[in-house]
Amino acid sequence: MQDFRRKNAKLLGTASVFIIREIQQKQAWISDLYRDNDEQTLSFVGKYSIKSTPTIVANDILETLQIKL
Repeated sequence: MQDFRRKNAKLLGTASVFIIREIQQKQAWISDLYRDNDEQTLSFVGKYSIKSTPTIVANDILETLQIKL
């Protein structure tokens, strides 16, 4: 598996690929669980792109989840 996040990136090792697949399985499981329980999607999910600034994204998540720093 190739890591394309930067130029001249190296191939990912077996351990990295295993971790990525495990995380993807957990994401799918949680998605199924939420769908089966008619959970509402959080408003910030899928709202931003790679061009969005981290501060704006973080502040939106904190506000949506009603977390006070």
